[in-house]
Amino acid sequence: MKKVCWLLIACGLCLSVSSMAEPQKKRKFGPPPEAIEACKGKAEGQEVSFTTRRGDELDATCRKLPEFLVAVPNKHKLKAGKHKKS
Repeated sequence: MKKVCWLLIACGLCLSVSSMAEPQKKRKFGPPPEAIEACKGKAEGQEVSFTTRRGDELDATCRKLPEFLVAVPNKHKLKAGKHKKS
C-alpha cells in the first residue's frame, strides 16, 4: 500500500512539473485579426461583415482606432471616452 501511495505522489509531481514547463500562451489584447482584415481597403463608417474565430458571422462598421481601421460589431457598445465616433 505504501508503494502505491508513493507512486501516486511521484506521478502527481511529474505531471505538475511538466505542466509548468509548457510555455504559456501570451494573451494578445486588442481587436481580433478578422476584424482588422474585414476593414482593409474600406473607409471609416463603411458596413462590413466578418466571421469570428468561433464561426459566428457578425455585421459590423469600420471604425478608426489610433492604430488602425477595425470592424466593430454593430451590437457592440464602445466604452465612453475610450474611442470616439467621428
